[in-house]
Amino acid sequence: MSLPAEVVLAELADLIADRVAERVAAKLAERSTPAPEAPSRLLSKGDLARELGCSTSTVDRMANIPFVVIGRNKRFDLATVRTWLEKREPSASTSTSASAATDDRPAVHADGVQIEGMQAGVRMLTGGRNKR
Repeated sequence: MSLPAEVVLAELADLIADRVAERVAAKLAERSTPAPEAPSRLLSKGDLARELGCSTSTVDRMANIPFVVIGRNKRFDLATVRTWLEKREPSASTSTSASAATDDRPAVHADGVQIEGMQAGVRMLTGGRNKR
């Protein structure tokens, strides 16, 4: 029993379309799969400080910063440290004078006099006495 040519061509076209769709879907899945992450390089304290834009003493003051010990040296993974910094709450050790100096609102002395700039925090903390 033979089938009409139109039916055979329609079936063949459907099979080809299905195969093309499968291949396109597979190629799209390959492209959407993220590339494997490059292995991270472990940094010294100085290298980490340069990457973070701070001093090595600031790195030393960071409590519980993630690190690994290789020999006698601490090494830091930059991605891990940046994630840790993002999750970390603001430090409770920030001094009142530093926060007053960076605050945009002017400080007001007890007598109602408005004080501007860095001296505002100093005067607020010293009760208006200017100690040097």
